Amino acid sequence: RLSHLFRRCLTRPPTDDEVALLNRFLKTQRERLAAKELDPATLAGPGDGDASERAAWSLVARALLNLDEAVTKN
Repeated sequence: RLSHLFRRCLTRPPTDDEVALLNRFLKTQRERLAAKELDPATLAGPGDGDASERAAWSLVARALLNLDEAVTKN
Protein backbone atom coordinates (compact mmCIF):
# COMPACT_ATOMS: atom_id res chain seq x y z
CA ARG A 1 0.00 0.00 0.00
CA LEU A 2 2.87 2.38 0.79
CA SER A 3 4.54 1.62 -2.53
CA HIS A 4 1.30 2.21 -4.40
CA LEU A 5 0.72 5.56 -2.67
CA PHE A 6 4.33 6.59 -3.33
CA ARG A 7 3.95 5.75 -7.01
CA ARG A 8 0.68 7.66 -7.30
CA CYS A 9 2.21 10.76 -5.73
CA LEU A 10 5.68 10.76 -7.27
CA THR A 11 5.18 8.68 -10.47
CA ARG A 12 8.14 6.41 -9.76
CA PRO A 13 8.68 3.32 -7.65
CA PRO A 14 10.13 3.88 -4.18
CA THR A 15 13.49 2.52 -3.10
CA ASP A 16 13.65 0.05 -0.23
CA ASP A 17 14.99 2.82 2.02
CA GLU A 18 12.08 5.09 1.11
CA VAL A 19 9.55 2.37 1.92
CA ALA A 20 11.26 1.77 5.26
CA LEU A 21 11.15 5.49 6.08
CA LEU A 22 7.49 5.74 5.12
CA ASN A 23 6.66 2.67 7.16
CA ARG A 24 8.36 4.21 10.20
CA PHE A 25 6.53 7.52 9.60
CA LEU A 26 3.17 5.69 9.34
CA LYS A 27 3.88 3.85 12.60
CA THR A 28 4.78 7.12 14.34
CA GLN A 29 1.58 8.79 13.14
CA ARG A 30 -0.51 5.84 14.35
CA GLU A 31 1.14 6.17 17.76
CA ARG A 32 0.49 9.93 17.87
CA LEU A 33 -3.16 9.36 16.99
CA ALA A 34 -3.51 6.61 19.62
CA ALA A 35 -1.93 8.89 22.24
CA LYS A 36 -4.49 11.60 21.35
CA GLU A 37 -1.76 14.05 20.25
CA LEU A 38 -3.79 14.54 17.07
CA ASP A 39 -7.55 14.42 16.51
CA PRO A 40 -8.29 11.68 13.96
CA ALA A 41 -11.80 12.96 13.19
CA THR A 42 -10.44 16.37 12.24
CA LEU A 43 -7.66 14.94 10.07
CA ALA A 44 -9.68 12.19 8.40
CA GLY A 45 -12.98 13.98 7.98
CA PRO A 46 -16.24 12.09 7.56
CA GLY A 47 -16.15 8.65 6.00
CA ASP A 48 -16.35 4.93 6.50
CA GLY A 49 -13.91 2.85 8.50
CA ASP A 50 -11.58 3.65 11.36
CA ALA A 51 -10.93 7.41 11.56
CA SER A 52 -7.49 6.88 13.12
CA GLU A 53 -6.36 4.66 10.27
CA ARG A 54 -7.71 7.04 7.64
CA ALA A 55 -6.01 9.94 9.43
CA ALA A 56 -2.66 8.11 9.57
CA TRP A 57 -2.76 7.42 5.83
CA SER A 58 -3.80 11.02 5.16
CA LEU A 59 -0.72 12.20 7.03
CA VAL A 60 1.50 9.92 4.94
CA ALA A 61 -0.08 11.22 1.72
CA ARG A 62 0.40 14.82 2.87
CA ALA A 63 4.06 14.15 3.62
CA LEU A 64 4.60 12.67 0.16
CA LEU A 65 2.81 15.51 -1.59
CA ASN A 66 4.94 18.05 0.27
CA LEU A 67 8.23 16.59 -0.95
CA ASP A 68 10.19 18.81 -3.34
CA GLU A 69 9.92 16.02 -5.89
CA ALA A 70 6.12 16.32 -5.88
CA VAL A 71 5.92 20.11 -5.91
CA THR A 72 6.17 21.86 -9.27
CA LYS A 73 8.44 24.86 -9.09
CA ASN A 74 8.85 27.41 -11.84
